[in-house]
Amino acid sequence: IRKGKIGAGQMGGDQVTIENLVIAKVDADINLIAVKGAIPGPNGGVVILRNQALSTATLSTLVVVVAGFGWIVEGIMSILESELSSNRALAILSGALSIIAGVFVFIYPLWSAKMLVIFTGAALLVFGVTLVIRAIRFGKLVH
Repeated sequence: IRKGKIGAGQMGGDQVTIENLVIAKVDADINLIAVKGAIPGPNGGVVILRNQALSTATLSTLVVVVAGFGWIVEGIMSILESELSSNRALAILSGALSIIAGVFVFIYPLWSAKMLVIFTGAALLVFGVTLVIRAIRFGKLVH
């Protein structure tokens, strides 16, 4: 072995993720989960089991629910401040729509998350096309 050569061996204190392991047996009486497959680390080490798809769905649902809460608060504030607005009817309508959208997000969080992802993707696509068009126009102005 040459000096400085890196080979197979210990990962040290690094966290390692192993995917596609199979849960062979669950014994709730003694709090035991038997996993089929190779798990790195020492005997008696800490192993964390998690469902990646469930974690992603939970995080996206949480983000959407927080956005829904923000819409409700914004709607309430818009209605309360409508007396200061020059167009009171429009402020009340905007507040009511914000409250309805926030309640809808609370009722249908997964569907709302899906629609938010689709809307964000479409908005980014339009933004990218706009940037390309601006770059082409700018190139023509320079020459």
